[in-house]
Amino acid sequence: MVAITDVQNARANYDTVLANEVTARNNLDNAVESLRQITGTFYPELASLDTNKFSTKRPDAVNSLLKEAESRNLSLLSARLSQDLAREQIKSAQTGYMPTVDLNASTGITNSKYSGSRANTGTSGNDSINGQNQVGISVSVPLYNGGVTNSRVEQAQYNFVGASEQLESAHRSVVQTVRSSFNNVSASISSISAYKQAVVSAQSSLDATEAGYEVGTRTIVDVLDATTTLYNAKQQLSNARYSYLINQLNIKSALGTLNENDLMMLNGALGKPISTAPDVVAPPTAAQDAYVDGSSTTRP
Repeated sequence: MVAITDVQNARANYDTVLANEVTARNNLDNAVESLRQITGTFYPELASLDTNKFSTKRPDAVNSLLKEAESRNLSLLSARLSQDLAREQIKSAQTGYMPTVDLNASTGITNSKYSGSRANTGTSGNDSINGQNQVGISVSVPLYNGGVTNSRVEQAQYNFVGASEQLESAHRSVVQTVRSSFNNVSASISSISAYKQAVVSAQSSLDATEAGYEVGTRTIVDVLDATTTLYNAKQQLSNARYSYLINQLNIKSALGTLNENDLMMLNGALGKPISTAPDVVAPPTAAQDAYVDGSSTTRP
């Protein structure tokens, strides 16, 4: 005999599973559409992670990573260049206070021809060529120009302050990204090891619970609980592995060293393709369809 409370618990668990499956299907569809938006391509299949090839490697010391990021991070380099440009713009604006010296030079040649009387002399006219060179220096002193120079200098100074604040913000962001990604990688490595053991333990527990159910010492609820524990452990293990891979890429991106080779290495860790269609991943059942329609009456 099965207690009515066990039956009700089994029903509650079953309904919860149906609801979670509907949510998971929707999340999968949305994720595939987000990928289509980013890449412009629909992927009916995606390669899964090959757990046999998967391995972890601890990153370098965080201080070493921070030092490299400060010298190579693209956001920091861009912010530093913006600050340097703003500094030079201050100097350029301040030249409005300085005298202006201009050097002027010119040259000219005049060629004239004179035709006289030839009746008595029989001679031709005289030619005249005159040259003229001029060199001068002009000095302009800006005694007052209506405050234009002052406003330009102040604007350049404000721009420099803004560029400096952006540099500081970029630096803090890089430090935060490197440290958090480093911590996440370290935590993922520890979690992967722990969840591997959790999967082994959960599988052993499920086997023992099923054996107890066969001889009548355990209930179906115990079997469901053990099954849930096993699949939760497997899911957490997968999440830890993916978190490790993503945060490894985050570290390289923060360091400014992420390149095509890193992505090729990541692809090398992938295995067989799996469908991205929810109906293929988990074919719907009549009970699930009824649940979606709001008329679920099927019970386990």
